[in-house]
Amino acid sequence: MVVYHLDLQRLRVASATFPFDAVKPSEVYLRILADKELHTAVHTTINYFELVSLAILRGYVDEPTMYLSLCVVLPWTAKTFAPYTEGERRRYNDRAVHIDVERLSNAWSSGRLLTTNEVAPKPLAADSPSTV
Repeated sequence: MVVYHLDLQRLRVASATFPFDAVKPSEVYLRILADKELHTAVHTTINYFELVSLAILRGYVDEPTMYLSLCVVLPWTAKTFAPYTEGERRRYNDRAVHIDVERLSNAWSSGRLLTTNEVAPKPLAADSPSTV
């Protein structure tokens, strides 16, 4: 499973055109569900990042390498589409839905690695775009 450029593009367009700050999180969730293409893109991308999180936690992949690859897009996605995650938690009555991606996002957003709590490696200037 990979994050497809088209899915990320849909997420970027949605974040640029949807008034996330102007509506309640529950309304954001319902609007995501109502747009089949956006829902598929959000669902697929967050699930991919959940798999990345689990692979890191189990030592199947190197966290510093994954950090350098996803340090911008993973936290951005988790934060921007947090209303979707919260909606899914309510839907399934399970606070653990996407908890590993949330923990990874929080660690990376603070500049730390999740598995060691060490300072995350610094991306090269060309690898750290200012926006997703």
